[in-house]
Amino acid sequence: YRVGTVSGTSITFGTAAEFSTVAHAYDNTQLYNTCAFEWDPHNAGKFILCFKAGSASWSLQLSVVVGTRSGDTLTFGAITTVISGQVNHGSIAFDSVVPTQALIAYRDPSTNYATVRPLTISATAEDIYGQSAITMGTAVVTWSVYMSSMNIKSAGIANVYVLAHHVNASNVSYVRAVKVNSLSSVTLGGLHNTGIQVNDVQRDPNTAGRMLFIGNDVYPNVVCKAVIVTFDDFTITNATN
Repeated sequence: YRVGTVSGTSITFGTAAEFSTVAHAYDNTQLYNTCAFEWDPHNAGKFILCFKAGSASWSLQLSVVVGTRSGDTLTFGAITTVISGQVNHGSIAFDSVVPTQALIAYRDPSTNYATVRPLTISATAEDIYGQSAITMGTAVVTWSVYMSSMNIKSAGIANVYVLAHHVNASNVSYVRAVKVNSLSSVTLGGLHNTGIQVNDVQRDPNTAGRMLFIGNDVYPNVVCKAVIVTFDDFTITNATN
């Protein structure tokens, strides 16, 4: 990773910082296929990223790491393993309301089901590198069907996230809310068909519970579309193409 600074139409980069020493001999696209990043909305310069690493398909592992940006310099904490196996399609999000809370979503390597796992980033405890320590919660399956990919974002409501599931068999994405009660307890909202293949999810920063899903129309009419979904607590109240 490197920090880039934009000035007018030019970009200057800081020194590259390595966060994992694990070789990617199996496939040089492994990091690209599952690498998600998000800034901590409660702590300036702090961020978290999830990635998979391994030298063979059967020895890959999905991991998370906390980082800090200071000027053009990046530093990283200890790597925490989320799950081992041929993991694909990780997505991670901070809770935009509750500090230190985050949720990671991924396709389970043994079942190919969509799975989420809560985690906390300590406000006081540090790891051996002086970064905030990570505590992992219990994994919870959000949908027991074969998944292609997932996208997750905070809904702007305390402890509530919005998860888009892209179902491999139907080429369409379904969305549901996920409410984190604790590290060991998650409540799932109902599923809603977005009618599109979701590629990105963004939250309206001015309206809690309003999300924008961007993607492609269902094959063969592959055109760009957007869907606005509104949540009340963790129930879908409106969806508009």
